[in-house]
Amino acid sequence: MRPTYIYILLGLLSFMLPSCLKDNKEIFDKPAAARIDALIAEEKALLEAAPKGWRMEYYAGRDYSGPGFTLLMKFENGHVTMAGDNVDPELRATSEYSIVRDQGPVLTFPTYNEVIHSLASASLGYPEGIQGDYEFAILSATADTVRLLGKKWGNEMRLVRIPDDSSIEEQILGILNVREGMTASTFDFSLGSKELAQGEIRRDARRLSVKIGERSFDTPFNFTAKGITLQSPIVVEGKSYSTFTWDGEAQQFTSGDLVAKLFLPKSYKPIDFWYGTWTLRHNPVRGWRKPTTLTLSAGERANTLSAVLTFYGVSYKMVLPYDATAGTISFQGQALHDPTNRYAGGIILVPASLADGRKLLAAELHSITFAWDEDLQQAVAKGTELADGKVDSFYGIAYGEDLNTPLVDSKGNLVMPIAIENIQYIKKQP
Repeated sequence: MRPTYIYILLGLLSFMLPSCLKDNKEIFDKPAAARIDALIAEEKALLEAAPKGWRMEYYAGRDYSGPGFTLLMKFENGHVTMAGDNVDPELRATSEYSIVRDQGPVLTFPTYNEVIHSLASASLGYPEGIQGDYEFAILSATADTVRLLGKKWGNEMRLVRIPDDSSIEEQILGILNVREGMTASTFDFSLGSKELAQGEIRRDARRLSVKIGERSFDTPFNFTAKGITLQSPIVVEGKSYSTFTWDGEAQQFTSGDLVAKLFLPKSYKPIDFWYGTWTLRHNPVRGWRKPTTLTLSAGERANTLSAVLTFYGVSYKMVLPYDATAGTISFQGQALHDPTNRYAGGIILVPASLADGRKLLAAELHSITFAWDEDLQQAVAKGTELADGKVDSFYGIAYGEDLNTPLVDSKGNLVMPIAIENIQYIKKQP
């Protein structure tokens, strides 16, 4: 009887054990879930209680390897309206938001919002995009600051409450004012009267890099309405500096006694200085007395100039890059439309070295930079010099129906309707 009794008892236990485990799981899970649900309700109320919204210090790239962005958010009735310095400053995008239960509360944006989802979207050649997040674990929350952690890339970020006497529009205008004041990226760092180093604060890359003493700093930053906030502080003589205020008149950032002053080389000129018509000085063209000119105006894209090159009586449309760091412009190889319609495939402007027997050089590597010389009152040309030669000229090579083969004349020479040899300088016309 005893073995039979034992088997019966074991059988009963086998039925009872799962039930007991299930009951215990419900007992222990229910309080935790209830606590998270209560926390979710509190944090949703906190987000919607800010009448002017929140400023998100957003960081892209694994281990903060990408830029920082400033996203502005107003939460209301389960929806969020966003603006940001990563999109058109006039854009206001509204979508749903939610705080969901995971191991803790998670702030997520389940429906598409251009401001934030564009930072997490893949693009051609970049399947991970810029490694941005749109789901965030909530680490902690107070009335003024919410600490977040990107769910995918693991960067810590913050929501900072916008002051009640400000607005999203005012924040955007302040950010634009700071950015527009940063006409170059090189800054001189000093502590009181002590010069420290020269470094970079790059407004487009949104990163600060400087080496002070033996220590190097390279960190993303966010724009604020008054300056910038660093993701990781600069430490000088044992003191940390992370929040900098921009002084437009002095052209410098300050954080306590640490100053980063904008450095402009003597040749630096703002982009609008280059607007107008310039005479391009080069070797004369046989049988032609009129000068070659460049007429420059604002480009369609940032840091570019729309140009009209007039050579031998024909005007060609071009694009010239502007270097916002150095205040210079560059003449580069590019495809040109033929306004005479003589060459079906157009014209390819190619850098060359006259000094090396009119040798054609790599178009994607070479350019001629024009830097202003105050003494000469002209912009002096300087060509790149690489292993294949130094550029001092540009030729326009004609193409026909076959876009892979340039046109040649009866003697087998390339057809070149443009030949600008030995470029020396450009001088502005009165």
